[in-house]
Amino acid sequence: FDRYVAMGAGRNYRQLSSQLGISKRSIVRHATRHGWQQRLSLMEQEAQKVAQGKLTEALAAVHERHLKSVRFVQMRAIEALKALPLDRAIDAVRALSLAQREERELLTEPQDRPVATLERRVREEYQKWTVTVPSTASGAGGSRDE
Repeated sequence: FDRYVAMGAGRNYRQLSSQLGISKRSIVRHATRHGWQQRLSLMEQEAQKVAQGKLTEALAAVHERHLKSVRFVQMRAIEALKALPLDRAIDAVRALSLAQREERELLTEPQDRPVATLERRVREEYQKWTVTVPSTASGAGGSRDE
């Protein structure tokens, strides 16, 4: 059974029989008698549970790290707001606003979160802060048809 399991996802009785020099029929009878398929199924289920637990722990660590980062940004933004005159504190206000929004998202349950991606947020911020400058050199350089 151990050698059968060690063969990995592509395991089959024919390969095992050739490795051991035993007929496939003998392998099948032995496997049936000792419940190899049921044992293998239980092992795979247990492995999935362990993997899921590790994934959950990793996700929780990422979540905690992100919360710490957001709170650090909030703290720095509040310090900047205290130190700067109001007319020069707009960057601190933006940072605080973004950090608060991010904190709210992190603290809501995943099923309650609005669908938001980093890519979409970056695109929105980029569009908000970029200005399209009209071309002043119309006709400069000519067209390809000339």
